[in-house]
Amino acid sequence: MRRVIAPTAALVAALALLLLSGPSAASAHERRTVAGKYVFVVGFLNEPALVEEPNGIDLRVTNAQTNEPVEGLEKTLKAEIIVGDHKKTVDLRARFGQKGAYTADIIPTKPGTWVFRFFGTVEGTPVDERFESGPGRFNDVQPKSELQFPVTLPTLGELAQQRAGAPEAATQQTASPADVQRALDRANTALRAALIVGLLGIGVGLLGVGLAVRAQRGRAPAAAPSGRGPEPV
Repeated sequence: MRRVIAPTAALVAALALLLLSGPSAASAHERRTVAGKYVFVVGFLNEPALVEEPNGIDLRVTNAQTNEPVEGLEKTLKAEIIVGDHKKTVDLRARFGQKGAYTADIIPTKPGTWVFRFFGTVEGTPVDERFESGPGRFNDVQPKSELQFPVTLPTLGELAQQRAGAPEAATQQTASPADVQRALDRANTALRAALIVGLLGIGVGLLGVGLAVRAQRGRAPAAAPSGRGPEPV
């Protein structure tokens, strides 16, 4: 009986240790001691991180000595996202129900290497740490085409490039603003001419009616017939 209980107890203990260490042992995350006091675990919130898929920064901070989560850093710590020459500073927010865990929403639009820089203070201690994706750290952003099956679909960025590179003939068929303005000017001129002609026609018609009425009024009334025959001689 003891031979059965001992391995079982060891297995249960190992599973319990694995579950308890889950948040601090996140896969594809970089773990680093910062300022000699704190442990930062950094990566993407959703892995693998894919282009044009909603994601976020995953930052978890604990005390290096007590292993207790450090709370309230959304008020004292900021993050800078760096992709090539592009930089953007974002506010961190505490994750609901997870002490010491922080995030900032991202929708990656470019694959490759991403950098998360955290700067500010942690419990009054100044920090400025840079975490870069790559082997042995956390995963780069990947294009969706690597996982798409059976049909590979273009991204929004690829569609925009295709549209920008359309044949010039299609562009030439589109009227320029100057051409549109000239067409509008010609239409306005024709409309004004038609309006003037119409008004002149109405004026001539009214003049004719007035002359006819005046002539009718100026004509002498005709003598009424007597109804008697010729007188005898």
